[in-house]
Amino acid sequence: RYLFASSKDLILFILFRITLDQIRKTNDLCKKIGIEVRASFMLALPGETPELAQKTIDFAKELNPEYAQFCITTPFPGTELYREAKKYGTLSKDFSEYNIWEPVFVPKGYKNREEIENMEKKAMR
Repeated sequence: RYLFASSKDLILFILFRITLDQIRKTNDLCKKIGIEVRASFMLALPGETPELAQKTIDFAKELNPEYAQFCITTPFPGTELYREAKKYGTLSKDFSEYNIWEPVFVPKGYKNREEIENMEKKAMR
């Protein structure tokens, strides 16, 4: 499994030591030998802006996988992602909101939750 991110900075943040070119080559090789490509993309990672999210969407289009999924990042309490998210944006204090369907974390590059939800809708078109 690979986690695709469109920005070198975000790839480094999520601690994967792969490049966009490696992802492209793997994607192309899988298609060439008949392996179905399914890709998951995370939106609203710490450090992300709407401009970087658009790059992620553009990268997904470039890869043209058979299936693509876009998920809003949910930094659950007690995780490293949660600790990092506290440094890079605003987290909801209402733990009943913590699920995988709605934003509970707003990175500093976004205005509000609605902007994240709109980006997810744009990605799913």
